Amino acid sequence: MKQFKVALQLYSIREDMQKDMASALKTVKEIGYDCVEFAGYFGQSAEYIRNLLDEIGLECISAHQGYEVFLNNPEEEVAFLETIGAKYCAIPWMDLKKQAGTESFAKTVEEIKQVGSLLQQSGIILLYHNHDFEFQTFEDKFLLDWL
Repeated sequence: MKQFKVALQLYSIREDMQKDMASALKTVKEIGYDCVEFAGYFGQSAEYIRNLLDEIGLECISAHQGYEVFLNNPEEEVAFLETIGAKYCAIPWMDLKKQAGTESFAKTVEEIKQVGSLLQQSGIILLYHNHDFEFQTFEDKFLLDWL
């Protein structure tokens, strides 16, 4: 039987991560997690995070990151994900002002496609983390389906 690795979304322990990232990650490993999904880096460098993960024996599977950072600093932000070993990058949420039915939706879609292509060049897959509000409708279609 194949064993699957289990990951923890670090947003759920964000207060502990902010206080003492090393201690929080050690506890995550001690309770049995193999992988983590970052939701903020708390001012730490990619190199520090990677060294910490390697030392503790955790793998970064993903990161929650607003797509806009890749439009402003593409090389730096992609390099950060590469360094920490992220295989996926999830857009954590998108303002309703950017969703279907708004003037900015077409631009938002183009920007997300641009970021997806950028990440794909580094072997990172772009994801979207949905919430309840994406099940509101526009023209009889869920906002999530428009994405």
